[in-house]
Amino acid sequence: PFKITAASGLIEVNDAGDIDFETTPSYTLVITVSDGTAAVTENMVITITDVNDNTPVFDDDDGDGVTATAAANVAENVAAVGTYDGTDADAADTMAYTILTTSASVDNDLFSIVGGSGVLTFSTAPNYEAPGCGAGNDANVCVVVLRISDGTNTDDITVTVTVTNTVIDITANSASLAENAADDADVDTMASTGDAMD
Repeated sequence: PFKITAASGLIEVNDAGDIDFETTPSYTLVITVSDGTAAVTENMVITITDVNDNTPVFDDDDGDGVTATAAANVAENVAAVGTYDGTDADAADTMAYTILTTSASVDNDLFSIVGGSGVLTFSTAPNYEAPGCGAGNDANVCVVVLRISDGTNTDDITVTVTVTNTVIDITANSASLAENAADDADVDTMASTGDAMD
């Protein structure tokens, strides 16, 4: 990646495309000076300084092979959605995560994100029977666009979150009752799990 002018000893970059801190953070050049009779050799270390030249990229968090989109199913009454984080080849960069408020990010007002980690949650746990997603706030499929930034470069991911219904289930019970029980005597209290009963 370097060249030297024999007459002056000037060392210059020969091919800028070869200089990459993430690949080779330093070079050791062996320089030889000769007057035609005697020669002296000296090692010269060139240290490459890192610059923010790489764009952060969201991980394929849902395993679909695509980093520009992701999908998640979230049961109603649950706020947690998932973690949408990324990587940056510039190791020294600090990444920040935000929710975009563009028209494509139609449900941005329903979500919160942890700026330092990419943890995405509903601001309020959704209710399948009272949908609030979509342009008309009447659907159970939400769309939110997230951004990762290293301070200079950015990448976006569109996350589609489907709110799923939680089925009511009655907890199995058994009870004992004396044969001489009075009218209105308590027998048992039935319990249910899952969706709230109307």
